[in-house]
Amino acid sequence: MSKKDVVVAEPVSSIDAGRYSVSARVVGGGLDGEVWFRSDREFAAGGGVPALAPEAFCAIALQGAMRAGSRLRVEGEMEGGLLEGLARYQEILHRWYPEYRVVDIVPDATVAEKPSTATGSGWFFSGGADSFFTYLRHRDALTHGLFLHGADIGLDEVRHRELVAKRLGEAAEEMGVELLQAESNAAEFSSAYSSWAKQLHGPGLFGFAMLFGGSIDRVRIASSSPMDKLHPWGSHPMTDYLWSTANLKVIHDGADHTRYEKLQAVAGDGLALKHLRVCWANVDGRYNCGRCEKCMRTMAALRVAGIADLGGVFAEPLDVARLSAVRYSSSGNEDDWNWTIGALEPGADPELEEAMSVLRSANELADAVRPFGKRADEILTCPDWERLLPKMRNKLFDNLAASDPQWFAGRIARAAEGEAAREQVFQRLWGRRRRWLRRALRSAERGRFRARLRSALRRFWPWAQRARERR
Repeated sequence: MSKKDVVVAEPVSSIDAGRYSVSARVVGGGLDGEVWFRSDREFAAGGGVPALAPEAFCAIALQGAMRAGSRLRVEGEMEGGLLEGLARYQEILHRWYPEYRVVDIVPDATVAEKPSTATGSGWFFSGGADSFFTYLRHRDALTHGLFLHGADIGLDEVRHRELVAKRLGEAAEEMGVELLQAESNAAEFSSAYSSWAKQLHGPGLFGFAMLFGGSIDRVRIASSSPMDKLHPWGSHPMTDYLWSTANLKVIHDGADHTRYEKLQAVAGDGLALKHLRVCWANVDGRYNCGRCEKCMRTMAALRVAGIADLGGVFAEPLDVARLSAVRYSSSGNEDDWNWTIGALEPGADPELEEAMSVLRSANELADAVRPFGKRADEILTCPDWERLLPKMRNKLFDNLAASDPQWFAGRIARAAEGEAAREQVFQRLWGRRRRWLRRALRSAERGRFRARLRSALRRFWPWAQRARERR
């Protein structure tokens, strides 16, 4: 073994208090730790090591080796067909992210096929719109749903994980499928070299499915984006199938539909609508808080699709008045909003139509002014900034403050270095924007947002510090 190798040690299994565990140590390339999966259900007969365990842990470690530019040594046998697929997968990943270099994967031995008698058909089931859409399309064929704790819900969020496990279990029972759940530190371990959401969630979930390869011979993963909006992502139709083994076929599903079209299907199915889970904010441990951007985006789409009463699905009803304050957090979210806006028939819902028009206009303004950030430091610290097109500058400041106050305050705080510059900025903005400053502090709804905003303001506005102390 070369000192530069990343090594996946031979997987081991154990049973503790009725809990089954499969783990492997990963060392080299700056990594040194144990990756584990645990479940109330045995991964292999008798609690042994699943046949595809080396492949499963290779899925977690491969991007770490690519990031380090190190050969990946895997203790144990691996299927030759998968190794061929991973060679192509690495080429695609390298084109997307040049910092991930193509490396050799060297197992102890190569076999053509690992025998399996599994006949089940699974899909990754999170309770979200994408996964429910996959279920609705293939419900007659699906036998197993798979959910991994520690992926989109952190391992430390115990109460919320218990709530989600309970709700998904109830949904699976109503659907007549078996729910295969496990928890893993794979997302936490891989954070040193990859983003689980952007790059690794596909391979990570496929590795999870491989551990249950004795139950299923195929697994579907729901698409995140439709075909015309595809971009480099952890799960992608160009790469997912490359993780298939001789007896476990990986299928990317649903890229022929937009998210709004998927929500239309969910809206037409009582079971799916009843158990729908879209919330990432999880305010106060709620299943769907009804206040975060994703909840509001989903509620708006469902309202356009004809579902007016969402009381049993979301903790709070859709507050149309708050839509104008929603800001797109990604281009994908913007697409979701635009599909919903496009589906809204003129005159069918005047209240929602007006709110969505304001939302789109506000976000178009934000998109227009954000490029200012590329030269913000240069402009704000320019010795001649007082004479630098004052009318245009002031209008720009007003638009920035209105469209994205948190970003705006932070950029100014970083740019206004030194007492003289800080005082100059303060005098200009305090004279023009004092009401905004006060309102921004008082109306911020979430504590984390308020704390960050105050922190930025306190760097050059003594008044903000006094305001915080008074509250």
